[in-house]
Amino acid sequence: MKQLITILTVAAVAASAYAAPTTKKSGVKRGSTRAESMQQAEEEETAGMSAREKQQRNWVKLTMPRTGRASTTAVAPSLPGAVFMTVNQKERRWILLEAKYENAVRQEAITFTWHVLLDMEKADKDVRNNWKDPNLPTRPSKYSYLTTSVTYVNVPGRNTMSEHGASVCLPPSYLECYGEPVVIGIEVTNKDGEIMEGGYGVVSTIKDKIDEFVPIVPGTAKDFEKQEKARKNAFWRDTKLMDSDNKDTGAKWITVRQGLQDRSKTIWGLVNPNYFELVTQ
Repeated sequence: MKQLITILTVAAVAASAYAAPTTKKSGVKRGSTRAESMQQAEEEETAGMSAREKQQRNWVKLTMPRTGRASTTAVAPSLPGAVFMTVNQKERRWILLEAKYENAVRQEAITFTWHVLLDMEKADKDVRNNWKDPNLPTRPSKYSYLTTSVTYVNVPGRNTMSEHGASVCLPPSYLECYGEPVVIGIEVTNKDGEIMEGGYGVVSTIKDKIDEFVPIVPGTAKDFEKQEKARKNAFWRDTKLMDSDNKDTGAKWITVRQGLQDRSKTIWGLVNPNYFELVTQ
């Protein structure tokens, strides 16, 4: 009996010692709340920054790409190696969109969301480029809308336009079947999903009935409130436009399609790789 009591006593002492709080220091204080942890991370992130740099944490300068075939299409590079197929046709062109940007302060992550309209009238190899032809069995949409988001991580600050780029692309079949880009929109958001000051722009060469729905907005607008208002009224958020029908043909003005992708997933990822930051998988 005494032996059993002794064993239980030793076990109780060991259990109390195991449960006792440790005095070892750690990065996060015991009992700290989520708000306190976020505050600690904020202090670490801004340590050593000047007041001006703190103001510029949510700032980006954006140079929009141009529309037009000369500025948005290119022939992909060819890698040397064994050749098993002889190609005697005209080289096919990719749709390649590139934007330049600079940010004053290092960013954990920057996300570029692209919005692109292709014009069927400018398709290379599709009979539907005459989209108004009444003899077509099925009338196509004049425009194709494509969108995608690309997130770059650990983006250094104090850079220039010559150091950082963002880019997406489409294979040649899109140029041939749906036409070249006539509208390009970009939204740039920070790691918290907030639009960055100066991080919105739209370029457009549309000249038809929906032109009024696609106003041109230069990147890095001086008036952030006006830029934010324009962003909220962007054509891709306008359900009236996106769902509207062409009264002359009966087809939708715009058809949503898939396929726009980050350049790193294509052959273009081998071209000037030092110009682009790491993309999250």
